[in-house]
Amino acid sequence: MRDIWWTVDPHDDGTKPSCDEYPFAETTQGGTTYNPPNRSIKWVPLKENRQQGGILRTFFGRYHILPGDKFYVQAGRY
Repeated sequence: MRDIWWTVDPHDDGTKPSCDEYPFAETTQGGTTYNPPNRSIKWVPLKENRQQGGILRTFFGRYHILPGDKFYVQAGRY
């Protein structure tokens, strides 16, 4: 099976759907590394997906997380 990557119109106003995934696509374990049910995708508004990507990149920069570095994600309440 080959990977399918969706393209998004750069002139979109942010309301068209965009594929959001977990683990995050920007991580070593993200994208299509795992098969379902070990990964999750959901269609979200492009604007939201871009905002979340910016938050994630800020987190990587602030805590000096480099490609291949391990970090812990706690989902839900703590």
